[in-house]
Formats: sequence, structure tokens, C-alpha cells
Amino acid sequence: MKILAVDRCRVLELEQSCDMRYVTLPELLSLSDIITLHIPESKETHHLIDAAAFSSMKPGAILVNTARGSLIDSAAMLSALQSGKLAYALLDVLEHERNFAENKALIGHPHVVTTPHIAFYADDSMRNMYLDAFQSIDQWQQGAVPEHVIAPPTVVCDLPPVAKLSA
Repeated sequence: MKILAVDRCRVLELEQSCDMRYVTLPELLSLSDIITLHIPESKETHHLIDAAAFSSMKPGAILVNTARGSLIDSAAMLSALQSGKLAYALLDVLEHERNFAENKALIGHPHVVTTPHIAFYADDSMRNMYLDAFQSIDQWQQGAVPEHVIAPPTVVCDLPPVAKLSA
């Protein structure tokens, strides 16, 4: 399996340990079978995945969004699904989460799986989250470095910011 990533800051250890490669957004879209979004919501990322992005995707791609609904232009996604350009959309977030009427066509589409913004939630994950937090507090109070503190990686920010294809 090849792993491709788009980020303006490259994490060298991640690149080496996961055998992944940083590429441009157009490259990622045209080469990927599965595209997952893990980016924050901002003016720059609003509708990052728009009609131009969908037309650049490899035919039959699968799109997974557990980040923010506004990253994807819902109308463009529905069009890509209806044309078959996009095979499936797996969505834990929607652009208009509080408006069922606006999401009805997506939610009812046979190639869309939606969850109500709770993809992380399971009894085990909640229990582990609380246990990790309390253990970290105990370790810190005892003067130890908490077990789950991650050493800052070597980051090289030498790439231009990610830009929308239609910009």
C-alpha cells in the first residue's frame, strides 16, 4: 500500500517510519483510491474539496471525512457520486449538520455512509481516554513525564500552503 499525504509541514520521522510520501493536492487526488481528510476548518480549507477537486480525483475514489463538514462542497460531492466519479463517501461530519433537509440527498444516497459526528465514540475509547488522562495527571504529580507526551518531531515547513484547485 502506498501512503500519500498533503501538508505544508513535512514530519520527517513520519515520512520514514510509515513509508509515506508528501505530494501536492492535485497529485494526491489523481493517484489515491481512498482519500481521508484530517485538517482544521478555516477560510483556506472551506470547500477545499470542490467540483474541481472531484474532477481531478481518480475515478472510483472513496472519500472519508471525519474532520469538518465545510471542507467539502456538498453539492459537488453529490454530483460526483451521481456521476460515478466518486464511488463512496464515508462521512462523520456534514456541511450543514443541523439541517436535515439540506443533507437529505446525501444521507439517502446508496453510496454514502454517515455517522452523527461520533466516529470516535465507543465504550472502550471513552474509558481509555479517561484512564490515559488520569494516569497522565498522576505521573505529572509524581514528577514524571507523562507516558503519552509525544516528543516533538522534526518538522520541515518548506512547502507552500495547500490551495484549492479552483482558486
